[in-house]
Amino acid sequence: MIGKIVILGAGRLARHLAPAFIKKGYLISGIWNRSPEHGTELARLANTRFIEDLSELPDDADLYLCVVSDSAIAEVAAGIPVHDRLIVHTSGSVSIDVLRPFSCEVGVFYPLQTFSNDADVDFARVPVCVESASVKGMDALLTLGQAISGHVVPVNSDDRRLLHLSAVMVSNFTNFLYTLASDLLSESQLPSGILNELILQTARNATLGHPGRFQTGPAIRNDKNVIENQLQILSKDPDTREIYQLFTENIIKYHRKHGQL
Repeated sequence: MIGKIVILGAGRLARHLAPAFIKKGYLISGIWNRSPEHGTELARLANTRFIEDLSELPDDADLYLCVVSDSAIAEVAAGIPVHDRLIVHTSGSVSIDVLRPFSCEVGVFYPLQTFSNDADVDFARVPVCVESASVKGMDALLTLGQAISGHVVPVNSDDRRLLHLSAVMVSNFTNFLYTLASDLLSESQLPSGILNELILQTARNATLGHPGRFQTGPAIRNDKNVIENQLQILSKDPDTREIYQLFTENIIKYHRKHGQL
């Protein structure tokens, strides 16, 4: 089982995971990070030591958790000076196979949530997807996940990549649409907060069943007059106009295909 954890990385996810583990009684026995400034800060918050060189990582940890960018996982894992302990990454889009050359025990611990420096996250509500190359590793990661989350599920690399793609669409893409809408309102000195309840209600609706059931707006009505008027409003912003047109055309196409238009 996992008792001592070394965290490699000090970005947004690491800054959320470290206190969540500590709160449940796990010992963070070291923090490594490429940037000493951020690594030292997280080590202080986790009441542990900052480790500047991978070769100086403790060799008695039960879990070496690589909370780094996708492109850095292999490089960082290669520098871990133990090869018989559980080495795990937290990526949604990288296969478990990237870790196999570096240890006989490898896995994935992927919290399915968006993390920022400015918003707290209730880990009890965050789905955690776990994968391991062994029964022992899977048991350890399930136990770790269940300590901080009420929804822990085994997910293989192929399915996790699909989950990550879906997450990009519902989180990153929609947030970019919020950004564009906020910019539009700001140009006319309208408060972006006026959209807050609409955003929340749309999100609530999406959790009640298939989101297609709740589609509203000029595209689902095929209201050509409104669509043309709104395209005209966007005539001075060709990039946003292109996005609006692409979404409108695909909403119409999707609902025609499903016999709803």
